[in-house]
Amino acid sequence: MNRKTTLWIIFATLVLFSSCEKKDIPFDERNLELTAAEKQLVDLNNEFAFDMMAQLSGNITANENLFFSPLSVGAALTMTSNGAKGETLSQMQKALNMDGIDAELVNAYYKKLITDLPYLNAKTNIEIANSIWYTNEFSVRNSFLDMNRNYFNAEISPLDFSNPQALNRINGWVNEKTKTKIPSILDQIPGDVVMYLINAIYFKGAWDYKFDKSKTKKEDFKKSDGEVIQTDFMETEHTFNTASTTDYEAIQLPYTDRKFDMVLVKSKPGKSLDNLKATFQDPAAIKSLVEGLRGTKAKVHLPKFKISYESSLAPMLVSFGMVKPFNVGADFTGITENGGVYISDVKHKAFVEVSEEGTEAAAVTIVGIELTSMPQPQEPIVIRFDEPFLFFIREASSGLVLFAGQINDPTRDATKK
Repeated sequence: MNRKTTLWIIFATLVLFSSCEKKDIPFDERNLELTAAEKQLVDLNNEFAFDMMAQLSGNITANENLFFSPLSVGAALTMTSNGAKGETLSQMQKALNMDGIDAELVNAYYKKLITDLPYLNAKTNIEIANSIWYTNEFSVRNSFLDMNRNYFNAEISPLDFSNPQALNRINGWVNEKTKTKIPSILDQIPGDVVMYLINAIYFKGAWDYKFDKSKTKKEDFKKSDGEVIQTDFMETEHTFNTASTTDYEAIQLPYTDRKFDMVLVKSKPGKSLDNLKATFQDPAAIKSLVEGLRGTKAKVHLPKFKISYESSLAPMLVSFGMVKPFNVGADFTGITENGGVYISDVKHKAFVEVSEEGTEAAAVTIVGIELTSMPQPQEPIVIRFDEPFLFFIREASSGLVLFAGQINDPTRDATKK
């Protein structure tokens, strides 16, 4: 092949919070059982998530929101790293915070997540899909394809990239895997592209304690630039796990059956949200937050929001030390025998919608058990998320951060280029 060849990685991620339906397929509900080594990988994944948040949030304004999936990014880059060698591989591992970790362990860890996360709760729908698309004239090592088929359940599709229908095939796959919430990921297929690696995640969960739609009303939200806007605030009052320090206020909102949750964090008056994010880059700070959560009767005011986010992650990854994979000297001879390929871009697209929808199922009993040793105040505390805040969607037992975001303006539904 005498033309310049480039390797693209694309991430298409979706998260949708709304009413939830049981899957139509037979369901074998299970727990996420991790070894000690895999629990260490969770901590490393979470550290990567907060490194991403610190970097990406520095590129948004007071009018823009942020939403991304560190799980999606980690999975797709790990798939790609299975074809990297030498310094190219070591830089990718370092950027992912996985340097010094055995590659087989990392692959097996992702296989467990992909296999088990969708089956933790029949009332929460998680779907994780991976695919590799390559042009017919590009010779790909079978060992690379087999490894990603085995560990990531990747769908393998050789295509004629010069055929206009190839674009429709790839976009159609993304549209299907994200339940039409991300209808396309590509505008065109450039002539020098020989491969796409795509990860898509879909999440549909219901609140354990739903918000009463009749109580949703307009309230003030103060942006970081001082502007005050009006937006729809939801309201609910229950016993939730909350935490309060001199720097922040936090609450844990569980999804049905408590296998997943959303943790929301806001700075205390006079404290900086940026400093808070920097603090959370230390995994010990996150553990301290979670361990500090205590059952408290609370009235929560949370704005409804919907976010579409799109960005190139290449600058961020380069700042993490992943330089060689983006240059012509990259060593991806694990993908193709002749090498000569490099990553031209990493694109991430995500969607999230948070509303009042949810269900009440076995939650009161669970909360009651959790709170048997906690005396309750006569009046509930009031937590208002009426200034910029952070939120994280986690697998509850491990604490693995699946998705993360920052809300600066809940009225804005726009895409970050």
